Amino acid sequence: DPHPGNILRMTGPAPEGPRTAVGEGEEVAATGAKLAIIDCGCMITIAPQDMDTLMSTLIHITNRNYGALVDDLIDLQILPADCNRTVVGELLGKPLEPYLM
Repeated sequence: DPHPGNILRMTGPAPEGPRTAVGEGEEVAATGAKLAIIDCGCMITIAPQDMDTLMSTLIHITNRNYGALVDDLIDLQILPADCNRTVVGELLGKPLEPYLM
């Protein structure tokens, strides 16, 4: 996930080593500079049942089936089972509609 927020230029010499191929016909010589790539992203294991439900959420969003999307979010334990499905479904649709074709 390299982006400016997690690429740092380090001070101090780079370890000696061979030239590094960058692209077709290009090489970069060691310049003494080092880059540090940091990423504190979230890594989790998703249960097979949850994978299926996550796929259902995408289908329900695409089909604008917000009632079924609420059920998916309840199954994933993102929403409580006693939430007002009608109200939540309407609220879910508002931010999604502008992005659906």
